[in-house]
Amino acid sequence: MEGQVERQELSELTDDLRQEAAPDHRGPDIRERPTFVQWAGYRLLWAILGLIALLFVGLLGYLAITLPSLSAFGSPVTAESLALHQRASDVAFQRVTTLLDQVVIKTLVPLLTLLLGYVFGARAGQALSSDEGG
Repeated sequence: MEGQVERQELSELTDDLRQEAAPDHRGPDIRERPTFVQWAGYRLLWAILGLIALLFVGLLGYLAITLPSLSAFGSPVTAESLALHQRASDVAFQRVTTLLDQVVIKTLVPLLTLLLGYVFGARAGQALSSDEGG
């Protein structure tokens, strides 16, 4: 009798495994749905990350365009033309680093950390309040 019960359980398990392995089978959705504010926070987070990436690409493009070539300061390279090239390159780098500092480091990164703290803090607070209530 025990052998029949074990065989029946085994066949049920194999049937369940076959159903789960089927290509059209979708497992249960066990994820928690975020609130609207959390969803908006995620969207803003990705928007800011995209903005930072676009800014980096734009600054690299600007740097590639504005960096002067060494041949622009004279065809025979002299110490004076090399010093002028170095100064012009430093000015271009300074513009890029100043813009990067003002826009990304002082504006977008604090906004990014604010959103990250809110989104993950809201999730932790929600989990904490559901644990206390249940």
